[in-house]
Amino acid sequence: MITIVARCVVKKGYKEDFVAAVQKMITESRKEPGNVSYRLMEDVDNEDAMAFIKEWKDLDAVEEHGTQLHFKEGISSIRELIESMDIMKYQAIG
Repeated sequence: MITIVARCVVKKGYKEDFVAAVQKMITESRKEPGNVSYRLMEDVDNEDAMAFIKEWKDLDAVEEHGTQLHFKEGISSIRELIESMDIMKYQAIG
């Protein structure tokens, strides 16, 4: 299993816009055959920091996800709303 943590820092005053912009991407990503889970989380210490926690059955599923229109549109819709994004991929070892 592959877990991706994509942490975004949203520009001040744009949190609601950010959450609204990613709803379709979240809903459609959960329908993908290789998806195990797909959640948007809010940092408990910084309400402007959000993280997508995404679990995929394997790397092929991750690659396929990156080709999906809903993913491309979702990422495009938040580019102007965020200050930064860090993406980390983890593979289960135990």
